[in-house]
Amino acid sequence: MTTSEHRKNVRIRLEQSHRDLRERLTASNNSMDPDVKRVWVKALRSGKYKQGQGTMCRLDSKGAYSFCCIGVLADENIDTDWILLDHSSSHRLGPDGAAGSLAIDNLEMLGLSIFAQNALAKANDAGLRFSSIADAIEECL
Repeated sequence: MTTSEHRKNVRIRLEQSHRDLRERLTASNNSMDPDVKRVWVKALRSGKYKQGQGTMCRLDSKGAYSFCCIGVLADENIDTDWILLDHSSSHRLGPDGAAGSLAIDNLEMLGLSIFAQNALAKANDAGLRFSSIADAIEECL
């Protein structure tokens, strides 16, 4: 496969991921606070956050943090600290949080369904850029 064929395949896959995400978000039952949504979309587009995959928040060997789109939502809207997990570069949200997803009470507070959270995390981990994720959030939530 040539480089141009590979790039075309990646572009097609990401376009499909964006369509799938919009469909899933439209089908999900969300009551997101407009202010939460505005802050989240603005943060995703700001360039403040380096995008990462597989966990909400990760610290790399050079001391730089990366976030998935759900981690950005949490970092901007939930008043608690990221806690480094033992023997890992991943962080969890608060003392009782998970590394890969938000707890039900946080989702309810933010007005985001589990279904939407999973669709967003899947799109993020598939390589969809924050800007495209922000577009889908703005259009569909």
